[in-house]
Amino acid sequence: MGVPILEAPSLRNSILQGLVLVYSSYLGGVQDDAATAVAVDQNGDAYVAGHTSSVNFPVTVGAFQPAMNGTGDAFITKFPLGAVSAFSVSSIAPTIGGNVGTVTVRVVGGGFHSGATVKLVGAATIIGSSPFVGSEGRTIDVRFDLTSAPPGAYSLSVANPDGSSASLANAFTVQAGAVLHSQ
Repeated sequence: MGVPILEAPSLRNSILQGLVLVYSSYLGGVQDDAATAVAVDQNGDAYVAGHTSSVNFPVTVGAFQPAMNGTGDAFITKFPLGAVSAFSVSSIAPTIGGNVGTVTVRVVGGGFHSGATVKLVGAATIIGSSPFVGSEGRTIDVRFDLTSAPPGAYSLSVANPDGSSASLANAFTVQAGAVLHSQ
């Protein structure tokens, strides 16, 4: 029978309120399937949760439970619709920091996902803390503790949770002592 995604309550309500349908799909097998929840993350990726009694419900390689156990099962499916831009790093600001404290930077690019890790790689590797991925996956705000970091040029590296990575060579400079930033 399958689950036309249009039947999910939040999408149906959006259409009834006059919004334009921008995506449609079909998810299911030959028996009864039902979507009970739909959510969209900050990158625009859609998640559908529900239950199925279809023995041929589609699963991905490496799924936790690749075959139905009993007469029905729950499911969660991700439709990777967001992050329309390619995964890339284009800039960082500020581009300089002193090795006597922390600096908060904004990384600009595209295709960033929640859970991404950010690091500076040079004479030492400095892991960013509390990275926050902004709207539509185009920015990451992250803090680096530069205390006692060796001065010099550092490359910026961003890794998404799926293992993909992008970098920007010699994007940041650590200087000895404090650095004053002008507004």
